[in-house]
Amino acid sequence: MVAAPPLLTNAHVQTLLGVMDPFARFLEGAPVRIHVAGGGSLDGRYFQAIGDPAGPAALVLHGITGAATDSTILRIAQKLVGRGVSALSITMRGGPGSHGGSPPLFHAGSTDDVRAALSFLSQKHTEVAGVGISLGGHLLLLTLAEWGKEAPHEVKAIAAISPPMDIEATAQFLDAGISRVYQEYMVRRLLARAAHAKEHLPEEVRPHLIGRKKTVRSVHGYNARLSVPVWGFDDLAAYHQETHVGCKIQSIARPVLVLAAEDDPIVPIAAVRDALTSAPPWVSALVLPHGGHVGVVARERVLGDPDRRWGENRAVDFLCAHLASA
Repeated sequence: MVAAPPLLTNAHVQTLLGVMDPFARFLEGAPVRIHVAGGGSLDGRYFQAIGDPAGPAALVLHGITGAATDSTILRIAQKLVGRGVSALSITMRGGPGSHGGSPPLFHAGSTDDVRAALSFLSQKHTEVAGVGISLGGHLLLLTLAEWGKEAPHEVKAIAAISPPMDIEATAQFLDAGISRVYQEYMVRRLLARAAHAKEHLPEEVRPHLIGRKKTVRSVHGYNARLSVPVWGFDDLAAYHQETHVGCKIQSIARPVLVLAAEDDPIVPIAAVRDALTSAPPWVSALVLPHGGHVGVVARERVLGDPDRRWGENRAVDFLCAHLASA
């Protein structure tokens, strides 16, 4: 299928490659602001492809602590534009560029932001698709599952790269071994965003943003002390149930591609496989032995690919194959 470079079979190196691209130049895109349910808005970048202004378009969605201008997001957007597909990237609520919103922080089930972005594209384009990395892919899958057969006819396909699919299993995985290094980084970023929005958060949540090193030290703790009360879940179990893609995946009624790696240091591959067991036949998966988290860099460039980022390129191919006018 694809071979990792001999010196880059290390999962952590692959993971770093997924987010690093220091010498690349990307399209800037036009700034846009998208209004969301419950008030507030999301900042984004819109990249118009050459050709029919109403031609195909795709949403490119960031991960748990990402933003619309992350290098991975801009790189995928540029690849889509090069294939004649306009692209939209957004920063979900709580991130830099989001303005208010109720609640002001997004979580693993915040499909309102995804719906708003896809609706924005549907008003301008006759065919729409989406590609998400990590939690962004998870949210796209969850949105499709919630829509079921009622999904807008403009939405044609979704690709998800390294999606968690099971938040509870992923939180447990992150709390063991070397994965704790990634967890510490995520929690630090998440708390910084929460602190920025603390004036709009419930009173009982704010103390956790003061002594955060002592009260919130894990993704599990963040979800229990912030996501659950901020979004009004009954408890953590209810939160996990509501955000579990595997429990709803059978409702998906559009073509989907899931890309994952067995050595992912952030998402447990067993949880991804379990979630896929109930998937309908139009949900396909490519699970590779090496690739880390959102990495999947190949030994050599596949004919026609713009670079060696095999996972990204297969996701772009998949969307273009389902966008008739791409």
